[in-house]
Amino acid sequence: MRGVREILALAALAVILLVLLLVLERPSAETPPDRYLFHLQGKMIERILITGRDEAVAAVRTDDGWMLETPWRMRGDFARWDELAETLAGLRYHRVLLEEAADLPAYGLEPPQTVVTFFDREANARKVEFGVPNPTGDYVYARRGQDPRIYLLDRALGEPFAAPAAALRENRAFPFDFRAVSGFKVEQPGGRFEFRRDDGEWRLRLPFAAPGASAAIQDWLFRISRWPVAEHLHHWDLSRARDLFGEPRCRLVIELAGGWTRTLEIGTPARAWGKPDTVPAFLPGPDVYFLVAAERAAELDIAYGQLLQPTLLAVDPTEIKGISVDSPAEHWSFFRTAQGEWRWVRQQLSVTLSASRITEYIEQLARLPVVRYLPPASDPKVYGLEESPRRIFLDQEHGLGTEFAFGQEGEGIIYVRRNDYPCILAVDLNRWRAVNFEPRDWILPAK
Repeated sequence: MRGVREILALAALAVILLVLLLVLERPSAETPPDRYLFHLQGKMIERILITGRDEAVAAVRTDDGWMLETPWRMRGDFARWDELAETLAGLRYHRVLLEEAADLPAYGLEPPQTVVTFFDREANARKVEFGVPNPTGDYVYARRGQDPRIYLLDRALGEPFAAPAAALRENRAFPFDFRAVSGFKVEQPGGRFEFRRDDGEWRLRLPFAAPGASAAIQDWLFRISRWPVAEHLHHWDLSRARDLFGEPRCRLVIELAGGWTRTLEIGTPARAWGKPDTVPAFLPGPDVYFLVAAERAAELDIAYGQLLQPTLLAVDPTEIKGISVDSPAEHWSFFRTAQGEWRWVRQQLSVTLSASRITEYIEQLARLPVVRYLPPASDPKVYGLEESPRRIFLDQEHGLGTEFAFGQEGEGIIYVRRNDYPCILAVDLNRWRAVNFEPRDWILPAK
């Protein structure tokens, strides 16, 4: 019996301890349900000042990121600063430790380990002070502005604000969202060129109009947006850097969605700048000088031809709904019905064609390699395009369709002009001759 009574007593004690634990862990009735220290959204924070034991760093939000104000005037890592703003806006405390503390140094709050002051769009200031971790190391002591209470915050919430200033600066040379670029200009020693994106398609605008290669352009912009800084020069005197830099060798100006522009200038390699195999770079907006690897800077020497469409036409064959071919001797016309059948109308007769053979023909035609692009001809006769002996028109589901005029042949090329661009295309002659155009072989047997 005695053993049974002891077991029952231990069970009762365990129940009492469990109840006490639940009561102690339950938030007090005075605690707001959300336990937020501040009530605002991260995007409303315009300026952040972080003061630590050894250094202070401040940044202000700009139209396209964050700009450091101290200890250097340069771009901040916008992802890191956006994260800090969101963390400040979402600060939640575990519980109120004390309503008022008499011994602030015991909690590392006099002086604080880190003080974060931030401002919203209306310049209203808010402040949070971080102290030392609690004995378990799970939480950190903190205070809010003039509030006398001491809070327990999750330790991980305070750690991002202890990062050194060097970790919060932008370490990419020319950061931008390559997907948001709507146009760009490149100035080189040999001239300049300009591309713009209209309705999702890239087009060369200068020195003449021509179709751009969207994949190549996006890849080129992506690489430039990821250039790392080889060496920061924020410790340099601005006037000295300007004298050494002189006139830029290359300049890239990009236009972003919303009309914002960003400019990057590349100078001439000079030993006076420091590291070998680097060149000086300059951002005119924030007046920031730095070094980038010479092999990176060489990407601005790209020829615009490398960014042009490498084939005759970029099109999905399923988008083509009609084909017309004119030659000196004959005219062919094919169309796709609503049911997806291809038909050939000839001498008032209509026959069904093989859809796969039509697709093959369209692919061969569209993929003809463009060897080079030439400026618009003042006299089309030079290329045999005034009265072209052969014209091909591809009618598309979306758009006006594209017509190609094929002119005279040259050494390994045939000259072609599209109706939507005035430039001349020099197309691979052997590939053109290999295009299989035999409509009679495409006819399906009658059912």
